[in-house]
Amino acid sequence: MRCKRRAPWPTSEFDYIDEDGTWRMKRTVGYLNGFNPTILETQLCNNDQKLVMNGDETQDMTYYITTYLTKKRDRSTNESAILAQRLAYHSEQKRKNGDVAEASRKLVMRCATALNRNQELSAPEVISYLMRWGDRYISHTFAPIYLEGIVSCLRRYYISLQEKRAKVEEIRLTMVSGEVET
Repeated sequence: MRCKRRAPWPTSEFDYIDEDGTWRMKRTVGYLNGFNPTILETQLCNNDQKLVMNGDETQDMTYYITTYLTKKRDRSTNESAILAQRLAYHSEQKRKNGDVAEASRKLVMRCATALNRNQELSAPEVISYLMRWGDRYISHTFAPIYLEGIVSCLRRYYISLQEKRAKVEEIRLTMVSGEVET
């Protein structure tokens, strides 16, 4: 049996580059991939690290990052153009239909449908929806905190809180009923 990634890797107590161009990153365990502690702590995940010195790899990375940052506007990234197109179609259809309420309902429906139809979803979003995992990821479990017991205990020991609350409630009710002129 042999590891397809050629582990165990050579270990090193520190990062270094030799005169002949050989480089090693700090690795104290031969079976653990190279990682950056800062990325590990901030993103809470392990990312393989690689020193990029080759001209082709550097050029490919630069091209990818540049095209990603300066990507052209697709038809679905300009919501105002989509909505303007729907409004033009709606105005044409509205002339045929005399009911204003029905025309307004159709306008809202057409705009929502147009935006949903042209929406771009990432692969993780699509998988999440297909697997019925919901539209958000929660990494913690939450425990409910019930404050009713604490509040009743405070009211029992601090009668003045209860009296102040009664006065505030009385003022609120008189303002709602219209007895107090503003």
